[in-house]
Amino acid sequence: MADRPPRSIDGLLRTAIDSVGALELLLLLRSADGDPRSVEQLRSALGSPASWTEQQLEAFTRAGLATGDADGDWRYAPSNAQLASGVDDLAAAWQRDSRAVRRWVFRPRRRARQPRTA
Repeated sequence: MADRPPRSIDGLLRTAIDSVGALELLLLLRSADGDPRSVEQLRSALGSPASWTEQQLEAFTRAGLATGDADGDWRYAPSNAQLASGVDDLAAAWQRDSRAVRRWVFRPRRRARQPRTA
């Protein structure tokens, strides 16, 4: 597998996935096939703290990858076909070579340049 992720995956890693735990949470939510999952169900499956799980789900919502409802249930819900395709590519890459995907997640990312101040 390549040292650098494909463009569709790289965009997700730059905007929505900052850890292997976040990646596993997204793939778990995706595997539910649109069925709602509670924070407790997701947290329990991953062995993660509820507060971290909630923070990640909120970040996925801001990134257009998930939705939550008033009952506290969450669904994988990509807001466009490009995001859905990127997550599909990421899931396939994870299935093929999770070690390579872990390296992609942990590789240094370019930071946006900050404007100079006078």
